[in-house]
Amino acid sequence: EALPPAGAQPDMAEWDPRVSRYRAQLDATPTHRKLFESLAEGTLRGEPYVSSRSFMRGVLLRRFFHADEARLRAVADSYQNDLLGDDEGRMFWPEFALLLRLLDVPLEQADIAFRVADADRSGSIDAGEFKGIAEAWARGAGGGASAVAPTAWDRSRLLAALFGAGGRGALSHGQFVALVEGLKRDALEAEFLMYARESPPLLLERQKAQRCEGVCAYVRALNRAILGGWQGGGGGGGGG
Repeated sequence: EALPPAGAQPDMAEWDPRVSRYRAQLDATPTHRKLFESLAEGTLRGEPYVSSRSFMRGVLLRRFFHADEARLRAVADSYQNDLLGDDEGRMFWPEFALLLRLLDVPLEQADIAFRVADADRSGSIDAGEFKGIAEAWARGAGGGASAVAPTAWDRSRLLAALFGAGGRGALSHGQFVALVEGLKRDALEAEFLMYARESPPLLLERQKAQRCEGVCAYVRALNRAILGGWQGGGGGGGGG
């Protein structure tokens, strides 16, 4: 099919039906807040909450538009992170919004996100700054002015792990990057399981990837598995 003439402003949806399908797909993608509400497992003092498993289900739903529901639920239900939510595993909206936002931060830009959170330019992030950036992101992610629940950080295991039981500690740049890397590694592991369930040979690449150090090496191994794992047949690789 001929390209539109130079200078023309074509309707790309008409020119390529794939664009139309992709646009409809994006339009159907819920905002972070709507996603959170759709995953809510209950309420506390009128505020909805999710579990770490529901959080991971939300992460996968953003990437697998047409996934088999049973497979997606099985992968998400295998996820357990005892650092998320309160002491009963309930995660409220600001924490959910923060974690999704951190997952969207490219590792090479983690220092920018760190500087944004370090409001007083002290070189570290204290608990107040951490909650402040989480609540600001929550308001900007579809939550509106009432996005911050009074109970949002009550007995937060994440705050206790990052800043100590009294909340007086501080998060260094390296610790912040490690937090982002850990979240990304969890998400990649879940995504990998989604692919591996359809192509068992990919598990071999997973075993190799787990021996790599750093999330970048993991990503490279994952890409090789996804892009090349469908072609290779069952040939035996080297040991290692």
